[in-house]
Parts: sequence; structure tokens; C-alpha cells
Amino acid sequence: MVGFEQVADWLRHGRCALVLAARDGSADGRRRIEALAGDVPVVDPFTRQELGSAVGRDEVVHVGLAKSGLARQLREELGRLHGFRDFRMPAGHAFRNAEDKGTARL
Repeated sequence: MVGFEQVADWLRHGRCALVLAARDGSADGRRRIEALAGDVPVVDPFTRQELGSAVGRDEVVHVGLAKSGLARQLREELGRLHGFRDFRMPAGHAFRNAEDKGTARL
């Protein structure tokens, strides 16, 4: 799901497993999404242009991923990416690092 309102709706209904927030999005929008997210991780590894490119748009600030194999795989890949690019991850959430089969706290 793409866009603040749609992602917020999915969060309210328990449909999201992961939220990607653009690292260059507004702090207010991120706070509002995080408030709705509860235990759902909200990460910001990409810019608006990078997220938009992934979903066929110019710019996107919020992307919600449903509970699925894609969300699980992306969480694993984000663990790898964190070794190259610093990004925020709420305390207490861990991604599996496929390289060492350990757990990396982001």
C-alpha cells in the first residue's frame, strides 16, 4: 500500500507487517505513522525518489507491506543493507542477517 492515508488505514486494521518511510519525508508524517504502527517496524532506508522508483511513481513517502513472504524477505534484505547504509529502526526490532545467521539490532 502506498501513501499516508492508505498505509494508516492498513495499520489501523492490522494489515501491515512493515512500513517503509522515506528518510527525507516530513518528521510530522513519520511521527503520525509511528504512532499508528505500534509493534510494526517503521524503517527509513530510502529517499522519496528511491521508494517512488520501486513502485512506479516519481516520489513516495510511505509504503506499507502486508504480512507476506515479500515483507519477510525485505526485512532480511534490510538487515544486509544496514551494513552499508545507516537508517533508523525502532528499538527492540531485529532483522535477521542472512550472512551470519545472527541477529542485528537496527
